[in-house]
Amino acid sequence: MELAAILSDWIEAARVTINLIDLKLDGEDLPQRRVGRLRSLGIGSMSTDMERTNTGARRRKLEEDVRQQLTPKVSLVKKLTPAKRRAAARRTLRSVMAVYCPELLVEFEAAIKRRMAWIQANEAAISETLDSANPNEDTLIAWREEAHRTEQGLSEVWSQLTTYIRGNFPMDWSNFLAPYFRPNR
Repeated sequence: MELAAILSDWIEAARVTINLIDLKLDGEDLPQRRVGRLRSLGIGSMSTDMERTNTGARRRKLEEDVRQQLTPKVSLVKKLTPAKRRAAARRTLRSVMAVYCPELLVEFEAAIKRRMAWIQANEAAISETLDSANPNEDTLIAWREEAHRTEQGLSEVWSQLTTYIRGNFPMDWSNFLAPYFRPNR
């Protein structure tokens, strides 16, 4: 379920990128909003939504989230003995997925890698172009198409992952919630 939440974050960031490119193609200025601790009081710097895309520090955070979920760090105590270190390495989400749903793991990693590769290849140019007064329209169209492809890949994997979770780990909410919703006697 953590991976589904992480994928949702990646998809949302991809959609923000697509929306910013679409605004620029339509000749509109990028929306400005206040950022900072006192933004509700009108104090703080103005910024575009670029920090909500998966570029820069946000990209690195999302990459770390994926890595941490698939292959978490082994605690110091478990690192001390080789047997415990190997056992901990075998208990990662990556190894469980490799056994139970290897195709889904491959598709997940491929979708993330495609999106990361596109971002890393275009990150600086996208920021510069979106801030530009006269952006190259052909470049924006090509970026929008590739952003749509990578977002679609993430969405397809999210759909497969959530279907897999629901199919293999059904939750019977009536039993779960029953202790909290007993009729008064």
